[in-house]
Amino acid sequence: MNRSFVFWLAFAVLGFFPVSLQAGGSGLNVVIVVNQNSSNSVQLGNYYREQRHVPPQNFLRINWTGTNTEWTLTDYSNTLLNPLLAMLSARQLTNQIDYVVLSMDIPYRVNGAPNGANSTTSTLFYGFMPDSRNLGMCPLAPGSTNLYAGSESPFRSTPPISSTSNSWSSRMKSLRRFDRRSLN
Repeated sequence: MNRSFVFWLAFAVLGFFPVSLQAGGSGLNVVIVVNQNSSNSVQLGNYYREQRHVPPQNFLRINWTGTNTEWTLTDYSNTLLNPLLAMLSARQLTNQIDYVVLSMDIPYRVNGAPNGANSTTSTLFYGFMPDSRNLGMCPLAPGSTNLYAGSESPFRSTPPISSTSNSWSSRMKSLRRFDRRSLN
């Protein structure tokens, strides 16, 4: 048999039997955070958990009664960061979690007045970075870096930026707008 025939035969056979590829990570590597004071947040978090096969121990309920746009740095620390870190430690998930999914009705901006504002997800990843620019915006503070961006390393192989960096949250995902078709 000539090589050309074998090549085309292999190409034709593989074309009829597509291979399913999946990205890394699984539900075991995800923590879902929901606002228990919002039935929409809990419903969305439960739906995501079921669709992505996230175990129940990777589900954190926070108690937030304020607006879904902004919270103070103190509120953020007391309501989200400290309970999340405590949960990860108590459930022995610190070396397992690669993704933190914030459901809806959780504020997206952390106001650290007089030191500016950061987004909730960037504050989880970098810690709060003082920024004297316009409080109405959430720009990345000067001097901030992201060692993962643009690299081809696995998340766990990317070292923390500093001793205060939250390397476990190197990939942040925030569900603000939801389309059930996008999860299927």
